[in-house]
Amino acid sequence: MVRMYTTIPGAPQYKRMDKLVKGDKLWTRRFRRNRMEPSLGQISIVECVMTFACPPEGQPMVEIQGNLLTPDHFVARGNGEWTTAGALAHPGTELPKTLADIVYNIKLQEGGQIEVSNRVFAGTLGARFDMTDLGKDPIYHEETSRHLLGLTGYASGYIHWALGTASIDQHGMPSPYKRTDPPSKIGTAILLDKEILEAILVSQKADQNWIDTLSMLRRVHSTWNHVARSICPELTSDTPRTSNQEEEETWLSTFHREQGKA
Repeated sequence: MVRMYTTIPGAPQYKRMDKLVKGDKLWTRRFRRNRMEPSLGQISIVECVMTFACPPEGQPMVEIQGNLLTPDHFVARGNGEWTTAGALAHPGTELPKTLADIVYNIKLQEGGQIEVSNRVFAGTLGARFDMTDLGKDPIYHEETSRHLLGLTGYASGYIHWALGTASIDQHGMPSPYKRTDPPSKIGTAILLDKEILEAILVSQKADQNWIDTLSMLRRVHSTWNHVARSICPELTSDTPRTSNQEEEETWLSTFHREQGKA
């Protein structure tokens, strides 16, 4: 539950997190330079609601006065210090087994600490605890969340992050997860084709290190080993050759000389 802004004094109204929409006006706590300062309210407007899909086994949650939060979400009770929901709900004890299949967070226009229950405050997207002194409320910088403006759905006020699509930084700020393309099946097939692989390797024959390259490749895959040995018969023996210190040429220089005569 999130405390809403109301003009009726002494009658706080709350709304479920999953019912919030863009434009909702919330009662949030004004930034305090010291946590012992009185809690003064201000109006904060919801800019975007975000939902995050959880793993199939579920996301462990903790309960604080009827509200379920992720154990690492930063909260504060009254004028108390900011801590994680897990530490506040069950200090020094094992967390309960309450699981969720989806979690919510919100981005406010100017940032701010929402009240999720009677005098229990929670940070919202963009809260930076690393840029403030111990005991102070988190700071919200525009630069921290600027990248959100270009995300699909942000202008409409709702973004759903499917499992594995969001990369969450140390401040809880999401950004699209950049996947690396899997190896090309076509490319793999080409490199396992003996004729094509041989053509590629022979084309690099002018490189003075090509013998070393062949020697390395033959240890990677059985097909590569076969091709490398067909190109360079000198690699057939697995027993390393030792050169006599009195010899003027090594087996490798001899091989290069013979190749030059061909």
